[in-house]
Order: sequence, then structure tokens, then C-alpha cells
Amino acid sequence: MKGLESQKVWTAPKCLICLATIAFEILQKSTEDPQLQITGMRETYKILKDFSITSPPTDTANKIYRMIQKLTNNVDPFKDIKIQSNKLAKETITRIQDHVKAATTPLARFQRALAAAIAGNLIDFGTAGHSVNLDADFLEKIYHQIIEEGFAIDHSDHLFNSLQNSKEIIYIADNAGEVYFDLFLLKQLKSQGIKGILVVKGGPIANDATMDDVNDPIFDEATTKIITTGTDALGVSMSESSPELLDYLQSADIIIAKGQSNFETLYYYQQKLTNKPIYFIFRTKCSSIAQFLGQTAGKNVVISKRSLTSED
Repeated sequence: MKGLESQKVWTAPKCLICLATIAFEILQKSTEDPQLQITGMRETYKILKDFSITSPPTDTANKIYRMIQKLTNNVDPFKDIKIQSNKLAKETITRIQDHVKAATTPLARFQRALAAAIAGNLIDFGTAGHSVNLDADFLEKIYHQIIEEGFAIDHSDHLFNSLQNSKEIIYIADNAGEVYFDLFLLKQLKSQGIKGILVVKGGPIANDATMDDVNDPIFDEATTKIITTGTDALGVSMSESSPELLDYLQSADIIIAKGQSNFETLYYYQQKLTNKPIYFIFRTKCSSIAQFLGQTAGKNVVISKRSLTSED
């Protein structure tokens, strides 16, 4: 990973195209009124005038999402999609659970749980150019494909070893539906006596998981506690997050963050968590982030923050 430490963020001019595309897709889900869609795009272009390559795109995306929510009076245009995603995910994890459990060593079982978590990361409606196939057969196939491909960046053994000496971890979820695929990891951690604090969004944004999406006894069985970020911002916003979340970020032994928006924000604001081990788990869907990591889109990543800030 040599050389990454010299680049603050991966933001590029092409991010403007993605943000505009995402805005139009959200507007289509939020309202059928063509005039409101046009107004929304005009407001989007006004927001994009302040776009900067020195800050993460999530900051701009938050402004766009909130503008559209207010304009269309539709706070959660992804509500039906999230319900469908959760139903699909529950079906899919029952299909792969025996394969995860059948691994012959604790590390192999852990890596299969990671593969399941990454398979769930494909349930993403907030990334331009990424198509989602809400089909259990497809996601089951993807899980086995990830097992076969492995991780393009693989710090899974580092994470596994670090967890052996941990008492409490904070696990920051990403999308609705996807969070069900995280259960394999969460259950393994709990079986080791590790306290797992699951974090979801404090309000609707994109198809990110909120408390409504984890209102299932299966999550209580797999975690010690479930909290929210205290805000509807993408990723983890250090300026908007609740004091409860900020306290856990400082006190937990390890932070595990799912998805690209959590990677964007926690990498960008890493100076506020200088000595905290952070591990990112996701599928590269954004070409800018993929290039930043020396990869192409469609790669499976389990990466530690430390590798991004050193020449190891």
C-alpha cells in the first residue's frame, strides 16, 4: 500500500458525474412530478458548484439527499426497497449458513463469514453505475464466488488475530438487507465472549440500515447492543454523530466498518481516531476508491486502516 499516505482522499472530477446521476435516480424514486425532478436537478447543480476534491464526496451527497427529501416531502424513498432487501437477505442467509459453519478451522469459518458480509455489500442502491439484483439465487452464487476468488486485499488474518485479545468491538453497518449478512460475523464474535455494538443510521438516507431494519430478535441474539449514529448522514460524521457513538468509537478495542461510505468518512477523519484499529470490509463499486486502493471495481476487500497510513 506504499504511497497511499501521500494522498488525502481519492476524490476526482468524475465524482461530479456520479453525484449528479445519483441525484436523478433519487428524484425518480422520490417523486413522479417532472417539474419537481427538474427543480431537484437544478438545485443539485447549485450544490455541486461547491464541490471540492479535498473533501469526501459523502459531504456533498448528504446535502443532495437532504435537499431532495425537503423538496419532494419524501423522507424515505427507499422504504419499499429496504423492506424487500431485508426479506431477500433473510432467505439468502439461511441458504449459506451451513456452508459458513462447515469450515474446518476457526480462521476459515471467520473468512467465510467475511465473504458473506461482502456478498451482502452488493445490496447497494446508492452507488452510481452499480446495479442490484434482488434475487436469492444470485446472492448465494455471489457468496460462493467470493469464497473462490478470495479477498483482493486480505487483512482477514490480522483482524482475526486482533479479535482474540478484544473485549468490545463496534460494528458499523451499511445497507438494509446487507446487515443480515453481517450476522455471521457478529454471532462468531459473541460466541467468543466479545461484546458487539452494532451501529445503524439515525434516520433514512439512501438504503442504509436504520433501527427499523434491525427490528428482529435475530439481531438481539447476535449483538450486545444496537445504537444509531444519531444522524442520517452517510458514513460516520464526526460533527453530527451522537455523543454515544463518539464515546464507543473511542472506547471500543476495534472498529469494523462495512461499505464504501463508512470507508470514505472513517479514512478521511482518521486523525480523530489516531490509535484506534479500524478494519474496512466492502466490495469495490466506485472506480475512484478502487483505483485509490490499487484495485479495479468488483474486488473484495478486507483492509486495515494502518495499511493505508504506513508503507507496510
